[in-house]
Amino acid sequence: VNIVDNVLKIEGKHEEKADKYGKVERHFLRKYDLPSTVKADDVKSELSKDGVLTVRYYRQPELQPKVIPISIQPKH
Repeated sequence: VNIVDNVLKIEGKHEEKADKYGKVERHFLRKYDLPSTVKADDVKSELSKDGVLTVRYYRQPELQPKVIPISIQPKH
């Protein structure tokens, strides 16, 4: 599991195994675009005994634009 340019990349590989038909090797790669508010240091991953990978992260709330009123000066 790694993050580059706010893209979470999960990659795994199963070792090569031989059976009566030949050799089998499995590999996977998944990429996820993370929201811009996610910091790489806040991402945590955990692999369970059952082989389930859980990836968690804290997402900060989106910044709301601040409305700045425009005052109108009277003409002289």
